[in-house]
Amino acid sequence: MPPGGVDAVLENGAATVETGAEPTAPAALMIVVAPGRLGRGLSAACIEVMRGKVADHGLASLVAPVRPTEKHR
Repeated sequence: MPPGGVDAVLENGAATVETGAEPTAPAALMIVVAPGRLGRGLSAACIEVMRGKVADHGLASLVAPVRPTEKHR
């Protein structure tokens, strides 16, 4: 995640659209898994689906910041 976090990602994306510049990499802002479904590999599966979509659009990179479930502990 760039300095400025999610706000910076959204601002950079909006600036890209406004200027007509070619996007270079999409960013996954958030994947939220319901507590009762944790531990089933759903986050990894979501990232894999996103990677496929990115490749479908001819882009080589996906920025996807991750945070361990129990990081707060």
